[in-house]
Amino acid sequence: MYRRLPDSKHELVRALALIMTLLLAGITISSLLSGRLQPDPVPALEARAQTSSEPQGTDPLQQLRDEWDRTVKQEDISRRAAFLILLHWLPPGSRMASGYRSPERQLEVIRSWAQRYNAANPADRIPLPPAVMKVDDSSTWAPTLHGLRQRNFIIAAPEQTPHATDRVVFDIAGASLALIEAACRQAQKEGMVIFRKIIVEPIQGNVHVEIETIDARALSQFSLRNPTTSAASSSGNSGAAAGASSSPEPPDEERNKMLQKLQYDHDNEKTDPAKQISYDLAMIDYLDQRTDYIRIKDLREDIKQHEQERQRLASIPRMNQALESINVARREGRPAEALSLAEQFIKDYPEATQYKNIAVEIRTQMKIDQAIDALVKSECSECKRASSLIDDALKESPNNESAQRIKGEITACVARCKTSFTAFIVLSVLSVVGLLAVLYFWLRPRNWVLEAIDGPCIGQVFALNKDKLIIGALGPGEDDDSNAADIVISDSNRKISRVHCVLRQHGRRVYLKDMSRNGTKINAIEIEGNRYVKLCNGDEISLADEAVLLLKYGAKGQS
Repeated sequence: MYRRLPDSKHELVRALALIMTLLLAGITISSLLSGRLQPDPVPALEARAQTSSEPQGTDPLQQLRDEWDRTVKQEDISRRAAFLILLHWLPPGSRMASGYRSPERQLEVIRSWAQRYNAANPADRIPLPPAVMKVDDSSTWAPTLHGLRQRNFIIAAPEQTPHATDRVVFDIAGASLALIEAACRQAQKEGMVIFRKIIVEPIQGNVHVEIETIDARALSQFSLRNPTTSAASSSGNSGAAAGASSSPEPPDEERNKMLQKLQYDHDNEKTDPAKQISYDLAMIDYLDQRTDYIRIKDLREDIKQHEQERQRLASIPRMNQALESINVARREGRPAEALSLAEQFIKDYPEATQYKNIAVEIRTQMKIDQAIDALVKSECSECKRASSLIDDALKESPNNESAQRIKGEITACVARCKTSFTAFIVLSVLSVVGLLAVLYFWLRPRNWVLEAIDGPCIGQVFALNKDKLIIGALGPGEDDDSNAADIVISDSNRKISRVHCVLRQHGRRVYLKDMSRNGTKINAIEIEGNRYVKLCNGDEISLADEAVLLLKYGAKGQS
């Protein structure tokens, strides 16, 4: 005989289904409310340009030139951005000497260095390559490359140059190679940049660097400090969200952003005219000599003024050394020491009014840096700490553009966290409601009934409306008043006892104890007498094989 699932298993399945439904509903609602539960990360630093279709009728040769320019600019975007990150540590005068370089361009580099060497050393000439060199024909360039390497030049073969790959590889020149190398090591020591290679090339006057990774903090700080980050933050949306949703920008727009970033960093180096000259030179490198000649002219005038200030400071050695100590401490990541030195400088040189605010600027920048570090962690608790720090920074310098802009980023982060908290509360309330609903359905009383499905009283339904009920028989000539049973079954064969079995309800459960002479079966299995047996929904109770009662849930309100 088929046996149905016990009522406890029915209840478990229904409870699990209800919980899953409520949880899914809660998650859906919370997602709609919050959009994202965690603050968005800051925008990625590198964005590739989208190739646009050329208008009809354009000169094919001009198309080729434009495509080449786009390719070179695209490949240099990540390298130039990485150089800007390193520029904070690099000594004054440092510049990016070479970024992207195709294999064909590498052939010209090999030729150029051989010609320059021969001009300086006529007695020790290197064999020059033929007029036409081919990358795939090593006989046209290998002898020249071999000659250069014999003379301690560090030059890669054209098909192996890392400058032609998509890795972040470039050369740095313009300052002491030892100082450039030390600056790169310092950036790596602070955990901002991990280098694959740092190669000093003394003859070429470069330091060749290959960057493995740039720490997320460095990328984030670069973006957050960049005053050209999407203005969406001022309208309530974070720059992170705008960066994530916007299309990659063309190289010219990337160049303009980097120029503004250089100008911003230039203006923050008021105590170091030599460093300001470095930023001016970097901006000149970014500008087009043909179309930006007015801007280049202004920058060259700016360089002259910085040079005059540098010379003036050089004539005051003690003041110059004091300022240099402040600058070195700032570049090497020792802001507390830089602040202490700045406060002492103000006391020692009250007449240097152009530097009277350096302590305030350093203190403000410390709080901005701490706020950025907190914001980069993308945790709600850190967003609140960042908000407190940036408020303190704005108290120090109410007009600080960087602090004002980052305040917008932090405000957006705090707003997202509040939305996330609201979503969490909604989800928690739904979960509690679901749990209470499950407990109610699990614990609420059941309306049990017995339905006669075989025997003399077939079709009758008996409600279990008492905690204890007796099922018994009514023999011929007997009336109900003389019977002790609560549920009376007519039995002409006198096999069902007057007190055949006892039913007890305990909470939502029902138990049966056989008290008869001829026995009781549950689902066709004889049970032991004088011992309670738990019943389940759908169980069939046979009374001495004369009548069969089905235990089931009654209709709501049935009694």
